Amino acid sequence: MDLSICIRERGLKATPSRLGVLSVLGENNLAYAHAELELLFSDMDRVTLYRVLNDFEEAGLVHKIIDADGVTRFAVCKHT
Repeated sequence: MDLSICIRERGLKATPSRLGVLSVLGENNLAYAHAELELLFSDMDRVTLYRVLNDFEEAGLVHKIIDADGVTRFAVCKHT
């Protein structure tokens, strides 16, 4: 499915930031920490990244998990 359609179907705008983050999260079965995503998106403000992840979680596109070390990680929901 086209990522921009997937984002818009959840009531969000398909901005370049959102498209980029969803693309990375959807590439494999890894759950990324905010800090790991910051390294991948060094041109994106950390607050913008936080808002994108929060918006995605509220829209049901990603889920948030806390790993054994207490680090919050984000992964794409399988139903999207």
